[in-house]
Amino acid sequence: MSHVLIIGNGFDLNLRLKTSYRDFIGSTFFTRNLVDSSLPLFKHLEKMDKTNWIDIEKELESYSKSEVETYAFLLEYKKLCEELKSYIKSIKLEDVDQSSHAYRLLDNIKGEQFLILNFNYTNSVEVILNNLGVPKYKIDKSIIHVHGSVKQDDIIFGVDDDACINNEHSFLRKTSSSLYDGEQVMQALNDFESLSIFGHSLGESDHMYFKCFQDLAIGRQSRARNQRESLNLYYYDEMAKYQLLSQIYTLSGRQMGQLKDNLASFKEIDVSK
Repeated sequence: MSHVLIIGNGFDLNLRLKTSYRDFIGSTFFTRNLVDSSLPLFKHLEKMDKTNWIDIEKELESYSKSEVETYAFLLEYKKLCEELKSYIKSIKLEDVDQSSHAYRLLDNIKGEQFLILNFNYTNSVEVILNNLGVPKYKIDKSIIHVHGSVKQDDIIFGVDDDACINNEHSFLRKTSSSLYDGEQVMQALNDFESLSIFGHSLGESDHMYFKCFQDLAIGRQSRARNQRESLNLYYYDEMAKYQLLSQIYTLSGRQMGQLKDNLASFKEIDVSK
C-alpha cells in the first residue's frame, strides 16, 4: 500500500467536531444517567478530571478493580456504550472545517492509493471523501474502522489484553468483541511506503496493533521490500508531540534512533498553526 493513514480522535477534533471525552461527559447523553443509583459507573467517570479517551479506558480498568458486582458492571458498561453511540450519532458531520489540516490531508491523498485505519466511531472520513468526489467503491475498500462505527451500530470500547482487570470482566477487553480483527490492522501496517499518524496517541490500550514500529526499528520491512519508508506525525501541541514520540520509543523497543535512521524521512507537522 502506498500511503497508510492512522487516525484517532484528534483528527475529528481538528475538523472541529465535538468528539472529545469532555464533550461526551458534558452532554445530556451522559448526564441523564447520573441520577440513576443503579449506574455508579457514570458518577465515577464524572469525578475524573480527564480530557482524553485513553483516560476513560484507564478509569474502566480502575473501576474493574473495585468491589463491583460483575453483572451490574456489565449492564453499566453496555449502557455507557449505548449512550456513547447515541452521542456520536448526534454529531453533525456536515459541519467539518474545510480549512483544517485534517480535511486538506484527505484532499491531498484522494488521488493516491491509500488505506485509512480509522480508530474513530464517526464516519467523517467517508463524508469528506464523498464530498471530494472519491468514488464510493474506492472509499469502501480504503477505510478500516478498527473499533467499529456508529454507522455499523457496533463499537469496540474498552481495554487491551495487558490491562489489569478483574478476570470476570472479560467484556471490557477489546479482543472480546466480535469486531476485533487485529490481524487486518497489522497486515496493513506491514507494507507501506508512507505512514501518517493524525490524532492518534498510540496509547497503551492500542499497543497490540502497532508491532510495526519494532519492525521499522530493525529495518525488517525495508529489507523485505528493498525500499525505505516515510513516517509523518501530525500533532497539536508540544506536549502531544512528545507524548507521541514517547509511545513510538516504547513501541520500537527503545530503538528510536535506529528507527529514524532506517526511514527515508521522518516529519513532524504541527496542526495548531
